Amino acid sequence: NNEIEGTHDGYSHHGILHTRKISLNNDFIEIVDKVKSKKSINCKAFLHIDKKSGLVRQEDRFVSRFTTIEFTSHTSVLLNEGWHAPSFGVRSPCFVICASFQNEFLTRIRLNK
Repeated sequence: NNEIEGTHDGYSHHGILHTRKISLNNDFIEIVDKVKSKKSINCKAFLHIDKKSGLVRQEDRFVSRFTTIEFTSHTSVLLNEGWHAPSFGVRSPCFVICASFQNEFLTRIRLNK
């Protein structure tokens, strides 16, 4: 079990700290986001997924040819279309998963076998 954790204070002027822990396990990656604040705040996490992946939504789970992505501790999860930039000045269409949460959010990504 390998993991790394980091905290940034980019929102400290709002009294907010964001911590992310990424754990690599044998058959999945787990990402835990924690947002600490004196008051409850609404947060959003975004995942940009290449259109070639064949991503489809199955309730609160997202399945592609390569991975299955699951979330816990969310208030809502939306699948939209958007753009990502694979290199400077280049835009490519992609799927955008937007998950809303408060305080703590867990993402689990499994490789499909």
